[in-house]
Parts: sequence; C-alpha cells; structure tokens
Amino acid sequence: RLQGKLLFMFDGLDEIADSSHRKAIVEWIDQQIKNSFQCQFIISSRPKGYEDNPLRQLSIRIVLEPLSSKQQYELIDNWNWMHIQTEPQADKQNQEELRQIAVTRSETLIKQIRGSEAEEMIGSPMLLTMILIMFNRKQGLPDSRVQLYKMCAKYHLRAWSTRESRSA
Repeated sequence: RLQGKLLFMFDGLDEIADSSHRKAIVEWIDQQIKNSFQCQFIISSRPKGYEDNPLRQLSIRIVLEPLSSKQQYELIDNWNWMHIQTEPQADKQNQEELRQIAVTRSETLIKQIRGSEAEEMIGSPMLLTMILIMFNRKQGLPDSRVQLYKMCAKYHLRAWSTRESRSA
C-alpha cells in the first residue's frame, strides 16, 4: 500500500486497442487509486476509450471540448501574429505592415483548411498547432492525422540533424 505523496499520470487510455486489455488496465488503476493513500492520479483518454471502461475510483472528471470555430480563428490569428514578429524581416517593417501580413497568412490558411482533410483536425489545439507549424514552415497541409505526424517528424528530424552537423 503506497502512502507517500506521489503523482501517477497515465496518458492515452483510449489508445489501448484491445478492449479486454484496456478493461484490465482500468481495473488495475482503480485498485491502485483505492489502495494508494495520499497519492494523486491523472488519467487522459478520448471520450470513447473512457466511456467503454470508466474508472470507478475517479473523483473528478474533466472533459476537454474541441475548439469552437471562434477559438480556432483566434488561435490561427494569434499564432501568425506571434510568428511574424519573430521573422528576420520584422525589424524592417512597422507594426501595421506586420499585422497585415499575419492577417493575410491567417486568411490563406483558413481558406486552405476549409473543405480539406485538415478541417476535421483543427478542433484539437495540439493538431491545429502542428498544422500551423507546418504551414509556417511552408510544408503544406496534411491529408490525414498520420501524414501530419510524418510531416512533423521529418521536419524535426531534419532540424535536429542540421543542429547536430553544425555542432560537430
């Protein structure tokens, strides 16, 4: 029986594909929560993975809703505004010009997203941020979540390789 002040974090309960394995893990986590005095537990899951096997010992449940259209626009606009100010040419332009460039980028991205496969992904703050990174790096829009992950992995591996070769 654990009696220390520990924090246990389990991410992606829904990603356990086999439902019998997921059920067994949920039962194990429930038992740990019951037997672990003064310990805290954080478990993340998409709703479907949790609804099939809810935790009985869980005291608080927080549901993160997808971003609304307004929140999506705000994130896109704020991201582009922040990003444009860090670019090399930012020193040579006034705030009004920079703001217009950011607005144009936002409008361009939103037009490209609407009606594309990427549209279903932008409700997730993480996926929308990944799309923004790839878009601002001139990588284009992904056709699927898998392609988005591949694009990000390739980009980060190239950046890592470039940094490694510079430091060698």
